Amino acid sequence: MPKSLPTDAERLRALFAGAAPHPPAAEERYRPYASLFPLVERKGALHVLLAQKKISPGYIWSGQIGMVGGGVEDTDRDDLSAAFREWEEETALPPAALDTLGDLGWYPSALADATLHVFTALWDGAGDPVPDPREIARLIEAPVEALLRTHDERGYAGVSGESLGEKLVYPVEEGVIWGVTARATHAFLERIRGGS
Repeated sequence: MPKSLPTDAERLRALFAGAAPHPPAAEERYRPYASLFPLVERKGALHVLLAQKKISPGYIWSGQIGMVGGGVEDTDRDDLSAAFREWEEETALPPAALDTLGDLGWYPSALADATLHVFTALWDGAGDPVPDPREIARLIEAPVEALLRTHDERGYAGVSGESLGEKLVYPVEEGVIWGVTARATHAFLERIRGGS
């Protein structure tokens, strides 16, 4: 595990600099979605801000832990602007509160019939998020150090997230990060491990 995690935008941005991941071929892409993997610094420690989805019988994501995001609309300039729009809609926080760090890539989800394009950003921590109750039960700040510990202890480090399949899960106090969110978490942690 890295000795100390960067918490400032400049050092974090350096970890995600370089070539952006290649988009999937058109025939491999489901409906386009965009999500944020937002980070926030609290008392010198880095956290990722995730959403526990609303709890509702029959809702496929009821109570699940995931990222803030949603479908890319025709009015969005690109996937990043869609991710920022979704951030504002689902948290009531302005996109100006975010400092874009990098592109975590595309993650297909057959279950959702969607391909999520995930970006990481640093939230300045200002303001109080107000989760949209139509989609989110509450927001969760998961400590990156705890996620890294799980990553290392379970042998995920240096292994492709895709090859781990359903074994790739990150327990947090509020539940379990799995599926597309776990694959994005894996990609993020691999960048953190390799650059710190």
